[in-house]
Amino acid sequence: MNVAQRLQSEAIGGEILASGATVAQAGADRAEPVGSKQFKGRQELLEAYRIRWSDTSVAKRTGGSAFAQ
Repeated sequence: MNVAQRLQSEAIGGEILASGATVAQAGADRAEPVGSKQFKGRQELLEAYRIRWSDTSVAKRTGGSAFAQ
């Protein structure tokens, strides 16, 4: 199963969702937990995180909102 695609399908417009494993490897200090998700094809729950970016230089430069597109 492609975890990234499953998370993308759960995200609302302009939102970035990532798995706990991705957040741990990336060292994302702007990640906030959104809870456990159950996906088809997986027996275990997956911890999902929302990546916040509103105060990064990219968001300021583009006039971005609280979430990336």
